[in-house]
Amino acid sequence: MEAVEIGAARPDELDAMLGLMCESFGLPFASAREVFYSDPYFEIENKRVLRVNGRLISCLTLVDTVCWLGAGQARVAGIAGVATVPEWRRRGYAGLLLSETVRELARRGYALSALFPYAYGYYRKFGWELAGFAHRFLTAPANLPSYPEAQRVRLAHADDIPALERLYNAAARGKTFHCLRDTKRWRYLFEHVRQRVVYSPDKVQVEGYLLYDFRTVGGESGANAPGVVQPLSLRILEMVAANEAARRGLIGFLASQDGVGCLEYAATWADLEANGLLQTVAPGIETKDALASVEIVPSLMARVIDLARVAEALRPNWAGFYATLALVMRDPLVETGAQAVIVTGAGLDDPQVSMARAEALPPVADSIVGDVGAWSQVVVGHLSGAEACALGLLQPSTPRARALVAQLFPRRTPFLPVPDHF
Repeated sequence: MEAVEIGAARPDELDAMLGLMCESFGLPFASAREVFYSDPYFEIENKRVLRVNGRLISCLTLVDTVCWLGAGQARVAGIAGVATVPEWRRRGYAGLLLSETVRELARRGYALSALFPYAYGYYRKFGWELAGFAHRFLTAPANLPSYPEAQRVRLAHADDIPALERLYNAAARGKTFHCLRDTKRWRYLFEHVRQRVVYSPDKVQVEGYLLYDFRTVGGESGANAPGVVQPLSLRILEMVAANEAARRGLIGFLASQDGVGCLEYAATWADLEANGLLQTVAPGIETKDALASVEIVPSLMARVIDLARVAEALRPNWAGFYATLALVMRDPLVETGAQAVIVTGAGLDDPQVSMARAEALPPVADSIVGDVGAWSQVVVGHLSGAEACALGLLQPSTPRARALVAQLFPRRTPFLPVPDHF
């Protein structure tokens, strides 16, 4: 008879856990081990495992962060490194680990969970749902203008961290799923992102920055076939500019990358536009060939962990709300099968949020009901409340309830920047 146990990894299991992840994701154990144990955010309680008869079978890692939800902030648990021993796969063990993790996250006080899936359909079974797109911009350096401001771009160094913090905070504020980064996080990024430059008009002030890396076309390993040299691809991880001069400087720097075959940047459409990449026009156009392409690709998945905590995080977005509306979320991983909150606003300050029992709501004329997948898309703004009702994903009790949920939940642009990926 199988004895299944789920909990934090023991210290003597960490190498086995790392070995399982390396085997599953094709990573070299030696170099991964150095990163694994030197991670400044390492907490053994966030290394979750499932054991069968004492043997480690499945694992995952939790990443603790706080993200913007419009004008509010929510505690989010990233999930990474989900893996199962090959001969034990397709027996439901990873699903058991994920289900128990959702309950554990609720006990720890998280509002949301997010992950980048290998298969969207798999995680959808456990309540995660698509919560954002990325616009992947592709062009060649020769297609960008060689602005003279590129001369004011220099290598970034540790003394620039406060300036980068300030620039990022100004750019990220209010953008859904952009993480809050402290100085510790920026120091971590400086250690792990080796390619980084800043725009500095006087070699002291910093008005923009660029984080990037290099990959070989067709793969990330950097290995080439004998006698064949693959062109490099420059992947922009993050680009932030405070003014037009900084935008031109960073674009000019990218245009100067002669040894690069392709520039790639996954961002929101608004960020591509704000950074000037969508308005660049290379001089001397002689053909009708495309100068750049933009692909829309699915990005992260999100899951509501605690509807009341999500509603509390969203309150700063709801100032002036004047009504009472019950939100009911069906969730099979909750003991009662559902969560419910009541939003009550008097039209002045932020409305009040109170928990309720879904099976015994007080007399409320206006309510909205949906399952956890639908609510996960709506609360982050991947779908608006109006769209979710039109698609039948949310069921309003009255026409007024439909109007109220449209008021509370507009469309947003949820996007988790690449430097913060789990």
